[in-house]
Amino acid sequence: MLAAGASAAALALSLAAASPATAGGGGLQDTVRGQVVSTSPLNIRTVPSTDSQPQGASLRPGASVIIDCKVRAQVIGGNQIWYRLRSHKGGWAAARYIRNSAPVRFCWTPPATTLRLVPSVG
Repeated sequence: MLAAGASAAALALSLAAASPATAGGGGLQDTVRGQVVSTSPLNIRTVPSTDSQPQGASLRPGASVIIDCKVRAQVIGGNQIWYRLRSHKGGWAAARYIRNSAPVRFCWTPPATTLRLVPSVG
């Protein structure tokens, strides 16, 4: 099993190749508005994981955001979706704490052949 920091770094490298402009949206909007529904300030992350550092200022409850796309990543409160925020320099926030105004497209869909399960040792 990878250490938390190593998994966040690997995820960051994978996400660097994902571009919302090239992702297939299936007719979904390019951007979607959202509103922060957390009861406390919501951290914006550099990658979709709480293992990554916050990216500066946090979002206050009720704040408006513009969502570029979504990925499946670390599960937060039973929700595995994270949103890439156009309104905040491409930072990431857990979808658990953002109400979206319309369906959000995936940033990219990795080919099945690139995913490989490796048993943990230990």
